[in-house]
Amino acid sequence: ELKKAGFAIKQILPIYSQEQVRMWHIGLRPIAHFLILLFNRLDPAERAKIKKKFIDYVRPLIRDISSIKPKEEDNFAFTILLEKQ
Repeated sequence: ELKKAGFAIKQILPIYSQEQVRMWHIGLRPIAHFLILLFNRLDPAERAKIKKKFIDYVRPLIRDISSIKPKEEDNFAFTILLEKQ
């Protein structure tokens, strides 16, 4: 179908490893709703202060996880670059 539309695959790049996806689905996504509920109960100034502390705390973890380079046998999702023929 790509050829019929005048496209060819130029490059396929892995973007997430299984470990990154597990961390999101098991670790971060399930608690996001609860964090939103908790933060929304605070007055805006206190919420901003606590959110900054939370972000400062999790930033190194997120950076480490996001720096993982998916291995060929560990890919979960891909970016596919198309080229117009």
